[in-house]
Amino acid sequence: MTERWTAQTGNAPHVGERVQFIRWAQTADGWTSEIVAGRYLRIDGSDWVVDVLGEEHHLPRGEWSQCAK
Repeated sequence: MTERWTAQTGNAPHVGERVQFIRWAQTADGWTSEIVAGRYLRIDGSDWVVDVLGEEHHLPRGEWSQCAK
């Protein structure tokens, strides 16, 4: 195993890797999804940090899941 897979953050992507995250929200009409795509920067506490078109976004790990490749 490489250090990438044994780190405390589990299977976090490599820095600079293209990633997509999804979260689900219940609405009056049912459920809807929101997807954020960008480049992985780091984990900051309990947030995924992603660069989306040059802007840094903090996505709470309890709300967002990494999409499968």
